[in-house]
Amino acid sequence: MATTAGLILCGGKSSRMGYDKASLRIGPRSLLELALERLGEVAQPIVLSLAAGAAPPSLPSGVLAVSDGRPEQGPLWGLLEGFRALEGKAEQVLVMPVDMPFFTPPWMHRLVDGLAGQKACLFQWEGFTNALTAAYRLELLPKLESLVAEGRMRPLFISEGEPARVIAVEDHWREGDGPPPLMDMDTPEAYRQALLLEGIGNREGVPVTVEILLPPGPGSLGLSAMPPLPLFAATGEEALAWVWRLYPELQARYGEAGEGVALIAIGPDGGARPLSGRLRLSEGEHLRLDLGASQS
Repeated sequence: MATTAGLILCGGKSSRMGYDKASLRIGPRSLLELALERLGEVAQPIVLSLAAGAAPPSLPSGVLAVSDGRPEQGPLWGLLEGFRALEGKAEQVLVMPVDMPFFTPPWMHRLVDGLAGQKACLFQWEGFTNALTAAYRLELLPKLESLVAEGRMRPLFISEGEPARVIAVEDHWREGDGPPPLMDMDTPEAYRQALLLEGIGNREGVPVTVEILLPPGPGSLGLSAMPPLPLFAATGEEALAWVWRLYPELQARYGEAGEGVALIAIGPDGGARPLSGRLRLSEGEHLRLDLGASQS
């Protein structure tokens, strides 16, 4: 049986999301932690491909981080550096973006199994063939190097003219089977919908964004600057409960009721009102969760 390595693509600018996607949480784990855990069930070793100049995150033992050779040149550089790092360590590689929280091991195995007798196996979803959620023979490395040298940067060029299999996700997934496996999180609205699918949010609530202010001091609570959380919530109390679901370490410190935490609703006109109890949220408001309120 051919040995399979893993490659997680984490080099995008996250310009539409507005925040580093790898650090966003879906449940109590980040997207990167989730991808490493799931890919680790199918592939070893694993390489994480980062944007040129990006500082590598803390990674489990055995996971290697590489950087794009040139900044902002698209994902083909990430594939190339990942293939180079894996040369001689495996025969084939399973590739996935970091922002697909519902891409699970059974779907990964479909790609690996589909690679039998082929040089590439790619998923197709809603008519789009995704070259970045795919499995490849590492023998395609010379072709990948030639594509980058020639400036032919479309990822689909890798499998062009090669024995390849395309698997339509719709042939194996139907509404009611759970979240779509290739659903990604490129925008705050996509993140809000993904959280809802994970049971974090209230379908009857209004769309709100929670801004979380950490207490002052470096390394506060072991967290860096907190990303804004796009949620569906009906009340401030409910929004706080969703925050605690995503950050149980914060709930452990402040308690379920958020003792010492200031929760403020800010309207479209900038007007602010403190929230308490079951006071309902209005469309267009965003929330400010000040974890340092008790220290100010």
